[in-house]
Amino acid sequence: MRRGLGYKLAHAGLLQDFACFMEQQNASTITADWAVKWAQKPVSAQPVTWSNRLTVLRGFAQFRAATDPRTEIPAPNLLPHKPKRATPFLFAGSEIQRLLQGALALPGATPLKRRTYYCLFGLLFVSGMRISEVIGLKICNADLNNGVLTVKGAKTGKIRLIPLHESTREDVSVVVEIS
Repeated sequence: MRRGLGYKLAHAGLLQDFACFMEQQNASTITADWAVKWAQKPVSAQPVTWSNRLTVLRGFAQFRAATDPRTEIPAPNLLPHKPKRATPFLFAGSEIQRLLQGALALPGATPLKRRTYYCLFGLLFVSGMRISEVIGLKICNADLNNGVLTVKGAKTGKIRLIPLHESTREDVSVVVEIS
């Protein structure tokens, strides 16, 4: 039903796994205890995995409770987990310059490959784009007159518009002319 409404069900496999788990337990009703026991599988998984599994199941339990009043919706804090975000590393300007110069001097690479790496790293530094977004760019995605890159299929599946500084536009224009 949800797929028919246009939802992308990335975790449908987890719900099938839960259904198999419930069959193995001969359990017909979702309870918080069964939910936690299932969510904590595999035992070797990280707590964030357990928390994510329980979150997926919580959504299904809310749906199921509409047709089966015996269904228990697991509380959000049953398997709490605070994700640890990686500390970002900020390159100094001199480090960026060394990396870009290293790309231009890459041993064993063709001149085109050296310039490609130079532009790839440079665009990553100045735009804040993800590597997959830069690699997926096509010439038609670059509006150099207005200084805007159009990224289709970004992380959220939406279209992103990335403004480019004039100095970046000049560098990109040179590469487009070369290719």
